[in-house]
Amino acid sequence: MPRSFKRRPRNAVPQIGRPSKFASTPWWLTDWWLLDEQGHVGDITCDVGTIGDLAVTGASIRGYRHRLATGRCEDSFSIRAGRTSEDAAFLVSVIGDGLGSAEYSAFGSRRATELFSRHLTAALSDAIELNEDVVETAAAESAAKVRSAVLVWTADDFLAPPVLPSEVESKELETTLTFAVIPASSQENGTRTVFYGYIGDSPIFILGAEGWKRVSAANDDEILSTATDALHSCEHFEKGSLKLYDHEVLLLVTDGLGNFLASGDQQLPVGKHLADQWRQPVDPSAFVNDLMLNSATVDDDRTAVVCWPHRGQHKP
Repeated sequence: MPRSFKRRPRNAVPQIGRPSKFASTPWWLTDWWLLDEQGHVGDITCDVGTIGDLAVTGASIRGYRHRLATGRCEDSFSIRAGRTSEDAAFLVSVIGDGLGSAEYSAFGSRRATELFSRHLTAALSDAIELNEDVVETAAAESAAKVRSAVLVWTADDFLAPPVLPSEVESKELETTLTFAVIPASSQENGTRTVFYGYIGDSPIFILGAEGWKRVSAANDDEILSTATDALHSCEHFEKGSLKLYDHEVLLLVTDGLGNFLASGDQQLPVGKHLADQWRQPVDPSAFVNDLMLNSATVDDDRTAVVCWPHRGQHKP
């Protein structure tokens, strides 16, 4: 008789707080993970790489509510490397969260993040050096180009709406847009100046010794609000710069995960878990596993782009 083998136990996604009923049964045994007739629902998208002394990982996960409704993941991200005219390397990180009220927000989000990262990187590659004025001007010009380009597509474009552009208003493609420009090398004092901007409620965090600290301005009332600025309804970025130390971690995240990291100075259970997991670079499989955490209230799409400076300090 053939020998019988037990399947090896596999790493389960982290369970934090009350578990979700959605995750209580394997995906292949339920009718809750239905495919979209138009294809490519975006269950998992992940990129990983290095530039200079930076290590970066980005991933998007389709949330339970979109799986159940056979909807696409409305989150997106784009990571791109560039060099100034003086050959100084830098990283451009962009995330977007398509608005649930917009019919084609999945397309709008992906299109906007990809095009914005492309235009911004190209503009900064023509600069002699990176500073606030240069980044602000490049970001504004890039956003203007994206607002027009997002409204144009052909029937064969990847994930494009199944209708003519003339039949779609810009509000049906709305997305948040958050970006950061990070120098690929630190200065002598172990810091680097990061330039950032955001339209909408996809936040930026720094992970330091005390846990997650929100950089992009918002109070708890704004975080819980269902209304947010978006690319076509808001002309200007909220912008700023920060000093990133070599021992810190930079995070761009959509609110599907960002709302569960910290509330004011209080570290929330999800935030405590991810702070432990992401203090140093992790394998892509582990990173995706962390994003797929099982919690009853975490049911939206979730995207995170994490940047670790001075990557050589993290030994296996």
